[in-house]
Amino acid sequence: MPPVSWRRYCSTWSPAPQTDGARGCWGLPRNVSDFSGIPVFHAKQTSSESFVQVSSSQMLALRCAVQLLGNLSSGNPSSQDVVWQAAYPDVFLSALGCPDPTAAGYCCMVLHVCLNDTTMQQLVLDTKGRLLVQTVLDLCERQPDLDWGLLLVTEKFLMSKFFLPNVYSTLPLETRIILLDIISAKIGESESSSPGEEEDQVLPVFVLEFLAAEFQENFQTILSVGENTENLEAVIIMKLLKVLCLGTGQQEKYMELIRMESLLASGVELLRLTTAAGKLGDNIFSQTQKMVPPDSPDDVHPVHGLKRDLIRLLGNMCFQNTSNQDKVRELEGIPLILDHCSIDDHNPYISQWAIFTIRNLCEGNHDNQAVIAGLENKGLADNIALNDFGIEVTEDDGKLVVKSADK
Repeated sequence: MPPVSWRRYCSTWSPAPQTDGARGCWGLPRNVSDFSGIPVFHAKQTSSESFVQVSSSQMLALRCAVQLLGNLSSGNPSSQDVVWQAAYPDVFLSALGCPDPTAAGYCCMVLHVCLNDTTMQQLVLDTKGRLLVQTVLDLCERQPDLDWGLLLVTEKFLMSKFFLPNVYSTLPLETRIILLDIISAKIGESESSSPGEEEDQVLPVFVLEFLAAEFQENFQTILSVGENTENLEAVIIMKLLKVLCLGTGQQEKYMELIRMESLLASGVELLRLTTAAGKLGDNIFSQTQKMVPPDSPDDVHPVHGLKRDLIRLLGNMCFQNTSNQDKVRELEGIPLILDHCSIDDHNPYISQWAIFTIRNLCEGNHDNQAVIAGLENKGLADNIALNDFGIEVTEDDGKLVVKSADK
């Protein structure tokens, strides 16, 4: 999915010059309420099927009609109810599926205005409502600059506790990936905001708790991925892991997530399983310093970077958290992490993340420091990458010596 744009729109509607009727009722609650009995709402039901193939003038009329619904709805709960009852779900579905992205964007605005706790429950519990959600998410991928689609997802869908439990499992795998990309972009955006800044726009922790549960329930499926570069289930596990890495990196906003010991244990367990699988032969989980670069980004294996992100997750969760530090030690995760301090082309920057995680594990924790102090030195590990650069590392009286390799 292309990078997500997060330009903030104001809440007011901006009618186009051609829509005199729509502009006439904007900002006038008395005029808006007078529209509620007009048969225009009923007429829309009969014309919704004709939205797919229309002339430019008809498309302009459609755009103005949807914009009118937005003007009628904004700031007027009684009109919102009338619009919702008349347009849900078929008119909304038809407008979202029309070939004019502007009209589809206006439709997202109307949905944004009309959705409340009651209509959200209706949306997520109804089959056509869930289809509408899927249509909005697919629209976000096709039109990534359509801000109202993104705002509808982040400010309405994801802000409801009813949304993910009722909708996520019904979405096709491709659409789940779109949703996870939007969530990642939103959490990444909140990284730059200070604590307390725009708190109403930070994704609620229940979103990440739900996704953490999904990760814990399904993470072992990634072990059967093999060499299949089009395994969407593996892609979803990686997307879930990315979201969790971003969330656990914002301790002041998502402390409840960091306190999930079951998530920490799942991270250690998957790291252990993939490390063991990598030692069984030459496969995607094996450590390598000789990987041939793919011809295109699409050829990158879906689990590329898995172990790096697992170690990143553990490092985030152990930052100044004694309970999690102790839990990793009890799960024998410290030697496991130390085993990933060398270069691995399947996991770029894994050594840096491993060192960062060991640092967080040892900060203020004498028991963890003692574990590392008690490890036995078994000599230097092979380092093909350094040898290829003509560099040789040797050990002399417990010290490392770096020199040019003999030719």
